[in-house]
Amino acid sequence: NFWAPDIIEGDDGRYYLYFGNCQAGCNIYGYVSDTPVGPWEKLNKDDTPVIAHNYPRKGFPSLDAQFFKDDDGRIYAFWGTWVHYNGGYAVGELDSGNMSKVSNAKNIPLEETPKPFEAAYMMKKGSKYILMYSGGSCHDETYNVRYSYSDTPYGPFTPGANNPILGTNGEGTV
Repeated sequence: NFWAPDIIEGDDGRYYLYFGNCQAGCNIYGYVSDTPVGPWEKLNKDDTPVIAHNYPRKGFPSLDAQFFKDDDGRIYAFWGTWVHYNGGYAVGELDSGNMSKVSNAKNIPLEETPKPFEAAYMMKKGSKYILMYSGGSCHDETYNVRYSYSDTPYGPFTPGANNPILGTNGEGTV
């Protein structure tokens, strides 16, 4: 029950590890360490998730979070899995002061990331925000990598014209 981990360095020089766990709902939990290899301490001693199940909307599983630090220092979280069943990905802003909660979350509509599955990952090239994500199914040869882009981390996103950009070839290899 350690799903899709991500580590980001905070402004305080400490390292923050986030991962999903579905033992008690699908939540994303946070841990902190002075080094990128641990040992790790819980961010929220009372086991409160950083991103809880049902956020930003009812029934949404909080898994597969990846974090992106923008040029202005703001940190954004992108998360979601099985998003083709759950209405799209989610985006929110991580509180860079305590690194233990996400606010201002919203749904990224399915039409902005066509044929999605899981694993949203944000990067920036010049002034464009590029949201990469997995499409198809991780269970078979349809699994692929796709992207959409925007002028802001919150979208709206325009699907890439040459999607998918990585997929399985006829020989069954990538």
